[in-house]
Amino acid sequence: MAVCGAVDIGGTKIRLGIVETGGRILAEKKLSTRMGRDGALCNLRELRDSFLELCQTAGARYEELEGIGIVCTGPVNCIDGVIENPYTLPGWEGLRICERLKEETGKDVFLEHDVNGALLGEIETHGLENQRVLMACFGTGIGVAVYDYDNRLYRAGHKYHPELGHMVIDSMVGAADTSCYCGQRGCFESLWSQTALNERAVRAGYEDFDGLYRSWVAGAAEAKEPMDVLCRYFQRGMWNLLLAFKPDVVILGGGVMENYYFLAADLLRRLAAGREDFLEDFEILPAGQEGSSALIGASVLVFGNQ
Repeated sequence: MAVCGAVDIGGTKIRLGIVETGGRILAEKKLSTRMGRDGALCNLRELRDSFLELCQTAGARYEELEGIGIVCTGPVNCIDGVIENPYTLPGWEGLRICERLKEETGKDVFLEHDVNGALLGEIETHGLENQRVLMACFGTGIGVAVYDYDNRLYRAGHKYHPELGHMVIDSMVGAADTSCYCGQRGCFESLWSQTALNERAVRAGYEDFDGLYRSWVAGAAEAKEPMDVLCRYFQRGMWNLLLAFKPDVVILGGGVMENYYFLAADLLRRLAAGREDFLEDFEILPAGQEGSSALIGASVLVFGNQ
């Protein structure tokens, strides 16, 4: 079996591993994400040394690595191999990461947006080729990726991932809702990310969203209005995505879905019920274990370019 290096770069941690064809992760580890340009270059050197270490753990020779796939929180320019994200990776923007990591490792390097990478991993794991698959990840932000019938990722133009988490859901949000870093008020990310859910819950008198949710499930009258608003925001955002892409499969992922997948799936089913005039039938699936899909997707970048 062929093996490659796989990397998932986030705003707080970097996960990396040795992956073989078929998506089996042979060895992995985590690094802390360093900020600033010096920190980024330090992380690249750490990646080089870590791959040498992981190859020993996996029982593979470093020389056997067929390349390195990277998925990274965006925006990224995957064609030119450049990170363009000053929002959650300050100091990394403008870094030609494929070029620099190739200098460090001697391996060909491929770059993709992290949500696209996670979707590629889900396609590989579940055998979803030749279907239109929509993946929405709800965590610190909201990322959306689409895989089409021609077995390609949907892109905005030829270089970039479409930032669908920043489509405006409610332009008339209250004054307590701050503008997103995208420059808009009431975008999907500013209303249904983990941070946004907790902020709304605090304003409603709860410690966090989990407290609001539990109170709502228990039937507390005071929880009904804030939860109704949040449920409506989720359905409004997903309605737009469903109308735009008409998927066969919807995958819900990200940290929020680790606890609230069943709420979100139920809201989706209710949203689609009786709307066959607008929506095709679609299957709803939970994303796999956090991080694994991203590493598997990163490996697809390498093996798909052989």
